[in-house]
Amino acid sequence: MNNSSSQSPQADAAEAVRADIEHTRHQLGQTVEALAAKTDVKARAQDKVTEFSGRVSGSLAAGKDRAVEVGKHAGKVLSDKASTGNLPEPAQQAASRASSFVRKYPGQIAAAVAALIVLRARRRSR
Repeated sequence: MNNSSSQSPQADAAEAVRADIEHTRHQLGQTVEALAAKTDVKARAQDKVTEFSGRVSGSLAAGKDRAVEVGKHAGKVLSDKASTGNLPEPAQQAASRASSFVRKYPGQIAAAVAALIVLRARRRSR
């Protein structure tokens, strides 16, 4: 009996050591995973590209919407100016051509304006 009671503290100590080893292995595994993620340059670069792409897409969409609004407004203003007769004949013709161009190609004009907005934003960030 004396012998079995002396093994119990040893068994408890061995079990505590095993639990400590398992806990250390788990922490070491997490540390290795974190280090592997930090050294995976390709994945980190792809994450940055995805993040930047999302920001640019949002900016382009907002810029396109704004450009379409401005284009429609400009077309209306040009059309109104051309129809009032307050402009000289060459200006009326130019306004009429510009107005029909804006109505015919609103998407292309919006894309051009959005591209200008992106270029301006990039220039400001440098």
